[in-house]
Amino acid sequence: MAPYDPRGRRNRALLVGVPRYDNHAGDVEGGVPGNLLAVRHNLAQLRQALAGGNVFTAAQICDFRPHGVDDLGEQLDDAARSAEGLLLFYFAGHGAVPNSGDELWLQTPPARTIPGAGSVFPGALSFSHVLGVLSTSRAEHIVIVLDCCFAGNAALVLEAHERNQRFSLLAGVQANHRVDAGGPDSPTPFTRELVDVLTHGVRDAHGPSPGAEVSFRTLAAELSQRMPRRHTTLRKAPWEPRTWLGTPDRDVLLATDRPLPPAAGRAPADARPGRRFRGAVAVWPGRLWRRARGLPRGLAARAGRRTPRYTAVLLTGAAVVAALAVGAGLLLARTGEAGACSPPLELRVLTDPDLEPTVRRAADAFLTPDGNLTDAGCRRSGISVHAAKASDTVRAFGEMSRAWQEPSGRDDFDPQRDVGPQPDVWIPGSAADVDRARRGTAPQAASFGRVSEPLARSPVVLAFPEDRAPAPERRTGPLAQLLEAPPADGGTSERTEVRRPDPEFTDAALLATAALYGGSGEPPARAERRIAQPGPPSRTGRALMCALPQDGGADARTAVLVPEHMLRTATDCSATTRERRVAAYPDDVPALAPVLVPVHWDHADRDRAERDAAIRRFEDWFTGRGGARVLRQDGFRPPPGGDRDGGRAPAPGTLRRPVPPSASPDAAALDTALRGYRSANGPGRVLYLLDSSGSMGDLWEGPGGAPGILKQSLSALGTKDRFGVWAVSTAPGGDRPYRELLSFGSHTRAEGTEALDRARVTDHEAEPDRALEAAVRELADRGRDDDHPQAVVYLTDGEDNGRLTDDARLRGLEQAVEDEGVPLVVATLDQTGCAPGEPDARLAAAGGGRCLDPGGSTDLAARLRDEVARTGSGETG
Repeated sequence: MAPYDPRGRRNRALLVGVPRYDNHAGDVEGGVPGNLLAVRHNLAQLRQALAGGNVFTAAQICDFRPHGVDDLGEQLDDAARSAEGLLLFYFAGHGAVPNSGDELWLQTPPARTIPGAGSVFPGALSFSHVLGVLSTSRAEHIVIVLDCCFAGNAALVLEAHERNQRFSLLAGVQANHRVDAGGPDSPTPFTRELVDVLTHGVRDAHGPSPGAEVSFRTLAAELSQRMPRRHTTLRKAPWEPRTWLGTPDRDVLLATDRPLPPAAGRAPADARPGRRFRGAVAVWPGRLWRRARGLPRGLAARAGRRTPRYTAVLLTGAAVVAALAVGAGLLLARTGEAGACSPPLELRVLTDPDLEPTVRRAADAFLTPDGNLTDAGCRRSGISVHAAKASDTVRAFGEMSRAWQEPSGRDDFDPQRDVGPQPDVWIPGSAADVDRARRGTAPQAASFGRVSEPLARSPVVLAFPEDRAPAPERRTGPLAQLLEAPPADGGTSERTEVRRPDPEFTDAALLATAALYGGSGEPPARAERRIAQPGPPSRTGRALMCALPQDGGADARTAVLVPEHMLRTATDCSATTRERRVAAYPDDVPALAPVLVPVHWDHADRDRAERDAAIRRFEDWFTGRGGARVLRQDGFRPPPGGDRDGGRAPAPGTLRRPVPPSASPDAAALDTALRGYRSANGPGRVLYLLDSSGSMGDLWEGPGGAPGILKQSLSALGTKDRFGVWAVSTAPGGDRPYRELLSFGSHTRAEGTEALDRARVTDHEAEPDRALEAAVRELADRGRDDDHPQAVVYLTDGEDNGRLTDDARLRGLEQAVEDEGVPLVVATLDQTGCAPGEPDARLAAAGGGRCLDPGGSTDLAARLRDEVARTGSGETG
């Protein structure tokens, strides 16, 4: 999909840099490491690169050196309020994180750090606050670029932010890493590369390729290639920028050599140059006329509260404004810069997240044919497409459509906020969603027109990496059976992991989940252990497939449950190398079969006839050859009953082996599966074991130290989860191989952090075999009467694994872990601790858990948090 082109809109770029600080370490307690004089060059060169990129005008760029938190907050608010197209926020300066690593603070000149159990950062603005301000903007797309120490920690904050769909984040370095800013005579290393890409485009074997378009995703991919090859962090690790996308299917243009072509009815935004945004915002004539036209009516309504003279002055002013607006409109018409077409009626289309890219392409294709144009060449209607969490959409139509029209602002669920504007057309992934919505009993303000026949179908497949695919004769059957299928060549003894998008978000994932629960015959919590999704699941099939290549080799060991068409469309990710995949077809999972549903609203009579006619035009086109062509190009199969495109042969690459038909989804079964999925994800139990033996002394301090890594994972626990903390070392003559830092039970995150702050390295050795056996039995005993998710987490440097070199002893511990059935997650600070055959790897495999070491490309703290999130239900108090 082409990136969103914001040119001609009211865009904003707020470039914030802090080259000098008031409080330096050594002079003031809690001061910053020093000045960052390179940042002066950052602002000047980045401003020049953006201004020359034909996306931002000079008036739309503000480079700003804050004096403190207040004026930085003022500029943020100003940028957020005035942006309508693209809003870009860039920060270069010192960044700081608390020991828990769950927040990032952007430090202004007076910044200091007051350490302690709960660190305080005067003179700094939290990244959460930045997100809160930026999310109030009307901008279509919000891009954040951070060039500071610990920038990668911002991804964790953004992931947890409620309204993050419009955001794209480019963090200059991975989480929990500090970087060198370089000398005072040139920009910082990250911004130097950033400016180079924006100015010269992406380099290839022949050097830079000037003139190429640079979108956010191409920029992020290029920097992810350059930085690790050329630079290291202060921990001597490869310097790896991090990217986070709120809506992985969307991209945005940042620079191009193509000037903005003249467009009918579009006036250039912010034509006057200016350093700051205030006073440089031009009001479009069309909007000015609409505002002026409404003034007399509004003012007359309030005339009783004014003196006659004051009212006359206001009405006269309104007339002058209206006259100016008309004059501006006539001037534009005479110079040929404004078209004669009036704004077309806008249709709003709501769809499933897995369908959104295809429906967007279809909407774009529909807007071009003659059938959507008047005799004068004007559009009859426009179309806006958005996707929403499938479970929220069903709930909104079934229970809350009155609140959709009149939000109370008091409910935890607000359809306008959580789903989007009232749709005219709904395209769910299955007709079963319509049945589920109709099961609601509350009086509703929305009603459905005739539900179309399926537009196409995309079977839900289990897509294996090529060398892990089962033999051809074993590539169909019940899902539970396919999950256990061995590779055709038997060449790997490592278990193939399986991941699936969030069943709350997409119909395809919910269809697969219903089959998983029904086919395994196990309670949902136990069946969910077959899914190896670390942390919060991806929202869409495409997001899942694009995340795998960035996750330390996960692409090569993981099978994915996604709609078949994703194997064709989810290929334009930022990662350049992807595993080839082979599809297996579960015959108990119904195919994704989208339908088109017109939606009618109470009290919407003013333009009902015109809107109904527009809906019919779009429906006729989408259910006919036009829609079929787009669906086929994106890898969908024809619906049952044949090809709607006049019998033409499918496009190359779409001929596939026939698949046995699967039953239509049952609405009640899907609701049951969704309830089971929600119950299977909490409350959970986690028992932390922290190696506190003498060898851990050099691995203890800071957010990257052993207690700091565990503190960061506490954010994956919810208020109903239960956890405890043991320090693992054995005093001479001690009867237990551990010391209880926090008894197992319900605790807040602050209590967990305080317990870890009390942990101390001892001079004693650890006995991991005795401690792990005690831990898995402790949790197994607590789970005898229920099936809540649970896990033992052991963080160690592996120094005391010499006790497990006796193979009989290791096999006995493996058997004990396996018998208790408690997942064991081993996080080792040894670079090769999880190599095949190593004790930590064997023990994690025996417990159905995972072994994590720093050898992968992903930060160990983030990976451990994701693993704990499989058991916890999210963000404790």
